[in-house]
Amino acid sequence: MNELRCAVVGCGIGGRKHIQAVLENPGCKLVAICDVQEEAFTRVEKAFPLQGVGRYTDYSKMLKDKTPDILCIATLAPTHCSIALAGLKAKVKAILAEKPIANNLTNAGLMIETCENNKVPLVITHQFRQRPVVYMARECISSGEIGKVELIDLRIKGWDMINAGVHWINAFMFFTDEAKIRFVMSCLESNERKIKDGMRVENHGITWFENENGTRGVIETGEKVTTDDSHPTSVTVYGSKGILKLYPGDKLVILKEGQYLERKVKEVLSHDKRLETLTSSFGHDKMLEMLIDQLRDKKLDYSNARQALRALEVVRAAYLSNQKREKIVLPVGDDNLDPEGWVGFNA
Repeated sequence: MNELRCAVVGCGIGGRKHIQAVLENPGCKLVAICDVQEEAFTRVEKAFPLQGVGRYTDYSKMLKDKTPDILCIATLAPTHCSIALAGLKAKVKAILAEKPIANNLTNAGLMIETCENNKVPLVITHQFRQRPVVYMARECISSGEIGKVELIDLRIKGWDMINAGVHWINAFMFFTDEAKIRFVMSCLESNERKIKDGMRVENHGITWFENENGTRGVIETGEKVTTDDSHPTSVTVYGSKGILKLYPGDKLVILKEGQYLERKVKEVLSHDKRLETLTSSFGHDKMLEMLIDQLRDKKLDYSNARQALRALEVVRAAYLSNQKREKIVLPVGDDNLDPEGWVGFNA
């Protein structure tokens, strides 16, 4: 397969991860970057060699001038759908987009449907599934080592449901073999107009949900979240025979029958060859490889995008539950809400 020409829209933290993944992939060539703020280019230029790479503040002009094979979208979620549709109109061959897939279910569904109709691969960067420590946790759960999983407790300090909770909802589905989530209940606090990544979000919240197998999930989000270690994310899995504690990027701890079992990622990597295909970095490299594999093998797989849509649906249900003060049974159907309307508080 010929070298793939790649363009990245959005040069913030996520965009720089996309740029790094493209530059490190021998089968790719970065031909353009785009951001509405020109000062973003300065930060990128300090981090990466960008000789010969076009710089644009208008993605439509970039698409017309450079005709990339792969379009990487790392902008605010409310813009994902319009940029993806513009890319499809410009005949890009594949799209890699940041999570959340979109700001609402209507836009997310439109992205997936239009990509399918045009036979263009679409991958969303829910890269936690590619991390060794998450894979190790799933193996432990699937093997029955801690018994039947009854509850997964997730705490995310400094973040909100749609921007970060959606990542761990996706991981919850990975841990529980993609069992469908049946209902969601949520209570969210928003005592100010807090805007993050282009959407109005909660200051603090608790969301509870349950899947078809009876496994419950609880996510606490916001500035007031406390965790038992220095990491801003806490993940604890309660099983009928034991408890699993996941330390993102580092290790697992299992409490079972009075024993404390610690498994560090580096030690497991040394003897488990299955983990060699995973990533020790942020994970965008593997998501890009997933996209390229579909192009090379000509086998389209939209399961990743549909998982992203399902995770977003749980977020949508959480905000709707808070707004209506009731349990929301999935599916919730299409929505066409402005981002301001998601949390459900007076503006």
